[in-house]
Amino acid sequence: MPMTDRDLSGVKLGEFVLQEQVSDDVYHSVQRSFERNVVVKVFRRRYGAAAMQRLIRRAQIGHLYAIQFYDFGVDKEKCIAWVAMERVPGVSLKQWLQLHGPIALEVFVPFFECIAQVVQAAHNRGIVHGHLKPSNVMVVDSGGNLLPKLLGFGFDRLTSGDARRGRAAYMAPEQWRNAQTAHPAGSAVDIYALGAIAYETLTGYPPFTATTPNEYCQQHSNSPVPALGEVSMVHALKPVV
Repeated sequence: MPMTDRDLSGVKLGEFVLQEQVSDDVYHSVQRSFERNVVVKVFRRRYGAAAMQRLIRRAQIGHLYAIQFYDFGVDKEKCIAWVAMERVPGVSLKQWLQLHGPIALEVFVPFFECIAQVVQAAHNRGIVHGHLKPSNVMVVDSGGNLLPKLLGFGFDRLTSGDARRGRAAYMAPEQWRNAQTAHPAGSAVDIYALGAIAYETLTGYPPFTATTPNEYCQQHSNSPVPALGEVSMVHALKPVV
């Protein structure tokens, strides 16, 4: 029986019983065989096991600061596919900035260096994230040090709805152009998104704000790079951000 439009809490997928829903089609669960907490992401579309396996192989970066994947499956009866992954004990960078405001420069530099390392490791394997945004970066407080976990490699594009949702503020100009032609994104789009995320991490707000995708497209394509402001500790970063 298809389960394409309802809360799946209590449903069993593989060895995982879905617990509370934490966001759209994302559930907490427990992997009993290893006694570890996990997150299960559900895709309410028809995907074959071979296609999911290819996606997992591409998404598994194998880096300390990238999310780890544990299992996946396709339930033909329920018309859904799913993937089980590491449950990160933290909040997203988007939530962190909403709670605490901009990150201090001395904290930002090592934190963002770790994010850049993950993206570089992916690029070294020929993998482009293409959907980088603050909600795809988890912030983990480890003994007073902020460490990242990067999410979303290979899977954001499977989510139903407008692919630009939540990431229009971080999309490179060529992504807006290529959206009309379905041309694959190159690694430069990740570098652009990192710059936009770095700007927001240091200032508390994205480099461009708009109310429609078309407005974002115009700003990213035609507007000059906005100044970081007059704060002395970020002034030195203007040439690189």
